[in-house]
Amino acid sequence: MIFLVLLGVFFLEHKNQAFSHFQIFRKRVEKEKDSSILRIRSDRGGKFNSQSFITYCEEHRIKHELSCPRTPKQNGTAERKN
Repeated sequence: MIFLVLLGVFFLEHKNQAFSHFQIFRKRVEKEKDSSILRIRSDRGGKFNSQSFITYCEEHRIKHELSCPRTPKQNGTAERKN
């Protein structure tokens, strides 16, 4: 069973804002849906592979899955269309 929660769109000026916006998103999910994020999947971009992001996921028991390199099929519809 797949459960997808869409609580908004964050527009970033710079890629380094991804971590701070993810923290806001996680708090919003926990507050509004009374649920926690168990797993996320991302590409191998630097914005998701920083040590602070990895540590944050470990502290909050979020399993961070990385897609295989050069496989846009695993990254969802947006990546396939790019």
